[in-house]
Amino acid sequence: VGQKAELTFDAIQDLKIAGTVITVDLVGTISQGVVNYNVELSLDEQDERIKSGMSVTADIKTETTQNVIIVPNSSVKTQGRMSYVEVFENPLPMIRGSAPITSSIPPVQKKVEIGTSNDSFTEIISGINEGDQVVVRTITTTVVAKTTPTIFSAAGVGNRNIGGSTRPSTTGAPRN
Repeated sequence: VGQKAELTFDAIQDLKIAGTVITVDLVGTISQGVVNYNVELSLDEQDERIKSGMSVTADIKTETTQNVIIVPNSSVKTQGRMSYVEVFENPLPMIRGSAPITSSIPPVQKKVEIGTSNDSFTEIISGINEGDQVVVRTITTTVVAKTTPTIFSAAGVGNRNIGGSTRPSTTGAPRN
């Protein structure tokens, strides 16, 4: 209760309205083996196009973190209780676009402390700095012994929102 939400309507293209959670059912209902909790929201503004009974998607902001470093989820590895990312001690030249970078120098593991995450990104609390080159994916071919890492520059963003709905969101574009 009290969390902010952004509502989008299936029948009204490009309409987004801010709202606030005012009630959440204490007891869920089971439908096809999934427990659902009804949530009631108040709209911050009215729009005459909205009709009773319309389908709506609510993106509820459950957490906001400011001034954080984020990396793609695929770059975070775990070994026991330790989390780490692979980085290059000497930065590689960056190529714009999604072209993989080939390196004969292997990356090194850097222990990181992770924070919150959503479907795409994980917050890094400590262990790397903004701009560090993080390996997102490594492709090793058996015919030619070479490793092709996909690189992502650790991004700092002003605000990072973790959504509690089916569509978590990240606010702020990663800086490269």
